[in-house]
Amino acid sequence: MEVEPESRAEPLERVLAQEPLTWDSEMVVIVSRKDHDARKLPKGDFRRERAYLADHLFALSSGKSPDPTDKVPRGAWRRLMQLPTDVVLRTTDYQGSFVADCVRQSAAWINASPLGPDQSSVMSIPAMDAWDEFEAANFVASHGWYRQGRSCLRLALEVVAQGAGYAAKGADDDYRKWRDRGGQPDWSKSIGRLKDSGPPDVMNQVWPILDRLYGDLCKTVHGAVGHSNSELWESNGPIWAPKAFVLFWLDYCDTLAACYVLLKLGWRDMGLPKRARVLVEAPSKRWDKCGDTLLREFFAG
Repeated sequence: MEVEPESRAEPLERVLAQEPLTWDSEMVVIVSRKDHDARKLPKGDFRRERAYLADHLFALSSGKSPDPTDKVPRGAWRRLMQLPTDVVLRTTDYQGSFVADCVRQSAAWINASPLGPDQSSVMSIPAMDAWDEFEAANFVASHGWYRQGRSCLRLALEVVAQGAGYAAKGADDDYRKWRDRGGQPDWSKSIGRLKDSGPPDVMNQVWPILDRLYGDLCKTVHGAVGHSNSELWESNGPIWAPKAFVLFWLDYCDTLAACYVLLKLGWRDMGLPKRARVLVEAPSKRWDKCGDTLLREFFAG
């Protein structure tokens, strides 16, 4: 089931009103060492099995995979995987449409991005880096690591802004020099380079939104009060926290929308994918009423 566009208006209220999401986990204090403490998935559930990819699927290697040489002990494996596995199963049981929406939006992003330097000598690199972060964010958040998932979103926003700041100025050589010396993204400088880019009447509405989004994501990265995993779980963990995953999903959608704006500033040939229109047609409260203006006066060009 896909998340319908209108569900973005008040997704938190809708999700919390659903009966399956009222489950109260309380404190999870142990990792069980007993097989009978696991509740097996039913036969036929596609999430039941774990397996290697076949050797022939790896394009840049040949031959048979070597036999294991340093297999992890059973107890360490359980400690690593037991709680996150429980979380991802519950997340995909009750919030599967949200997980699938992230997967599809991430795919739309990479399909809309420049494929290499022939299309954009600057933006092809940060667009790919951002895609890695979008993929990782959904994976770790669906396993209960909500703070870490939102940290990935901040990095995606930073790398796209960094590239766009150089690309919009036609400073391709400066971008390559910045990369060659191992530079780190600088949000303030990147936005400063972009301030005179794009239609002023639109961008004057967008810049405050981007800054608020970036500031909110920074609170997560820097562990501000109220943004740690333990506070989101209200427990040790990881455990499934429905409200926390919806908040992550809202940030995911807003960050993707922001990255599309930045990618367009750095690569004017970008066309907003049909699937991504919902990100600004029915935005979160951060975007206020800016979505229609973006579609009409910014992405239409």
